[in-house]
Amino acid sequence: MTKAKEKSPGLHQVSSGKRHRTGRLHVANDKSSGRWTIMCHTYDRELAEEYSRIVAQIRKREPHLSDLEAMFIVGKPYAGAGDNGSVPGDPGIPQGHERPEPRCWVSKDIVREIDPSELTGLADDSTGTSSMEPAFRFLADRVCSLGGALYVRDRLSGRWRIRKKGEVNAYLYQNWLGAKTEFNITRDTISQFFDEARYPILDQTIYVPGAGRFLWFQSERCLNTWFEPPMRYDPASLDSEEFALFLKLINENLLGQGSRSTEQIMREIDGVAKSPLRFFMHWLASLVQRPGCHLPTTLWLVGKKQGIGKGVFTTAMKAILGPSNVKLVNDREWKGEWNDFIGGNQLLIGDELKMDSQRDYDSMKRCVSNPIIALRKRNLGQFEVPNVANWIFTANEVLPGIIGPEDRRNVFISTSKTESSIIIADQFYRLSEAAKRRAYEGLAALLATIQIDGALISRAIWTPKKGALIGAGLDETQPHRAAAADKHRARFGTKLRRVA
Repeated sequence: MTKAKEKSPGLHQVSSGKRHRTGRLHVANDKSSGRWTIMCHTYDRELAEEYSRIVAQIRKREPHLSDLEAMFIVGKPYAGAGDNGSVPGDPGIPQGHERPEPRCWVSKDIVREIDPSELTGLADDSTGTSSMEPAFRFLADRVCSLGGALYVRDRLSGRWRIRKKGEVNAYLYQNWLGAKTEFNITRDTISQFFDEARYPILDQTIYVPGAGRFLWFQSERCLNTWFEPPMRYDPASLDSEEFALFLKLINENLLGQGSRSTEQIMREIDGVAKSPLRFFMHWLASLVQRPGCHLPTTLWLVGKKQGIGKGVFTTAMKAILGPSNVKLVNDREWKGEWNDFIGGNQLLIGDELKMDSQRDYDSMKRCVSNPIIALRKRNLGQFEVPNVANWIFTANEVLPGIIGPEDRRNVFISTSKTESSIIIADQFYRLSEAAKRRAYEGLAALLATIQIDGALISRAIWTPKKGALIGAGLDETQPHRAAAADKHRARFGTKLRRVA
């Protein structure tokens, strides 16, 4: 085989050793048969075609490699991802892994994708009769202007970044010049693209998970800043010991439920009960399967015990939804004058927020009530965006008397108070990063396959914690509260505290 390798300089342009990996290109040599094999698994059709041409040249130039095996697998990129369908640091979807199919759940009455003919710069030749039009359309999907600044879409991640004109030119030269595309883009093509202002001119940015790059919102042309799809996962992770431990941590530590086997937990999730576990999992599954869907309910994990895994859960959700789609909100941000941090996130986790006033709860109600939300930003004032964020709050305690018997938004769950929860969390903390990754992939696989009960997660369920909060806040000595107290007792049987 060494001799064959020496006769194959063309192959060495692709592979410099017996086994080499560059991007998604795999070149391997079977020592027993002496046969070379190339496999390319990519979302970039142009890259696959380039490798295919190289292989054809090798076969023609090296007769002894005429039986060279080559396999090129080209898939469909996830909407919003980079040109290679990838996410930062992610070389694509390996064989055997999966990722949920994208489908934006924001109503088309609120946002809709812009047709290319509606974009400034392309509208002049919507029929595509210009010989330069295909190249311009290609470039216009990667460069746009907003507020006088040029934005360029990163080829690998799909993230839009502000760049100076010279930087944009250099980026286009490096990535799309010449034979790198089917349009044979030249420097003159790029110069004409800018001279004629054929790039889209947009009005504002917007964040809509799962939607296209350019959107209409309130008669404005918008650039969608969402770019990061959810985690790819190996379905086999569902059977891993690490996932079983993580599921135990969620069930016993975060939800304060009794110890159960993995099989019992899975049966409850697939069942019909209005339980905290089932609500929690179906609520999370909506975030994975329904990007952009704003739920009218919030989750509260209430408890004073520290070190039970709330931080691990936050890390897991960042891994599953993508770090750019999840934000941890502190008490200072929550009570501050500006709330623009709500925009640009699919999941907001209120970390140990002090809900100690009616104003705090009123703010929360505004966050979960409307499909469009008004945000306030320093030096910009108030503006509106689609409400795509969902909330999970963690708190040591919640002030009684704010939540009434008819509350339909908030699900309060008591976290574990036992010492055994510390032991479970410690077991998970000691896992290697690879083992934790398997646990997160297992949860991602579960959330991606749950048949979501939309009715269940659209209205808050009763829990013992919620019953205690409502009961503690009802003053039966006040006539206007008496009827609510009686109704609450009849419905839940909760023992109410009488106020003298």
